[in-house]
Amino acid sequence: MELKNGNFYEGDFKNDQFEGKGKFVYSTKDRLKRVSYEGDFKSGKKHGLGMFTWRTGVTYEGEYFEDERIGFGIMYFADNDPLGRAQYEGDWVKGKIQGLGTLVFQVIFFI
Repeated sequence: MELKNGNFYEGDFKNDQFEGKGKFVYSTKDRLKRVSYEGDFKSGKKHGLGMFTWRTGVTYEGEYFEDERIGFGIMYFADNDPLGRAQYEGDWVKGKIQGLGTLVFQVIFFI
């Protein structure tokens, strides 16, 4: 269903709010570079397990609590990201990397 602001939601509802499994796509001018979240919702917020994809290609898969990345998750950085092709796997607190985790870089050598 398309929302008034141009965003799109497909999934479960309860009491006129996103609830359960669903996919939310944020409105962008370039439809090939959409920002989206697919996963669990509770009371209209990202809550539980889900995957968020930014228009740059960076992706986060992991736990959410009331719209914030909290708990265990994996962030996959895109090839064009300043960090290069890399991924962080570990703990998140209030949407930020915090606690135990591993940051892995892919190094490419040309000879």
